Amino acid sequence: MVGGIFIPQYDSKERAEIVFADPKVDDLLAKLGDLGPEKVGAGVRRISLAKTLSMLGLWKAASAVVDGRVQRQDISFVRALAKGELAFAGFAKNDNNGNWIRTIDFRSLDIHPRSPTRSVSVTTMLTMEIPGSLVQLFAKAVNQHGRVSQDEIDKWISSQLLQNRVRRVVKDESLQQPAPGADTTAAAERVVESAWSRIGAGGKTFDESGSRGWRISSGVQILLERKETATT
Repeated sequence: MVGGIFIPQYDSKERAEIVFADPKVDDLLAKLGDLGPEKVGAGVRRISLAKTLSMLGLWKAASAVVDGRVQRQDISFVRALAKGELAFAGFAKNDNNGNWIRTIDFRSLDIHPRSPTRSVSVTTMLTMEIPGSLVQLFAKAVNQHGRVSQDEIDKWISSQLLQNRVRRVVKDESLQQPAPGADTTAAAERVVESAWSRIGAGGKTFDESGSRGWRISSGVQILLERKETATT
């Protein structure tokens, strides 16, 4: 339902008007409604996983999640992910925890945050870590003919959501409450459950940020660190 109102100027001969209209039902939205919230939710989570994989450089794996199939020439590349696309994208296995890691770093000359007149050499490092279970997922979900089992994808995503779900207290600016003994308001705190969590908050980086990265719902960790580069 949408509505609109028109108020003419005081000397106008036009009449004021208010109109409400019920837009025509979108066929795609109607079909999504027929699927039900569970199937729509599962589809949204698969798209989210595919976008994450694409961001990490695993484009073939991302397409497999969305399309439900793998091109014949790419079957082994995706099905044997450890030797295939993970290695191609530059990830290496961490033998300590079985996850796959890739770090990208570059140096830049920045203005020092506490001394605007001084420049400083900074190394920026982006570390991406993928849970080892993703390798087992594609080995199981992709068959020898290139078909991808959406049920296996959905089960893996659900397990990751449960595994990574955490409780934390957040300040919510939308829940304004009066501060005790004061006329002003303060942000209320509330407990939320989320499969997203902050990581790497121990120790200060170059810009003194309290949190260096996130672990997202799929278990992928993205860590960004900026450190002053020692010069000789």
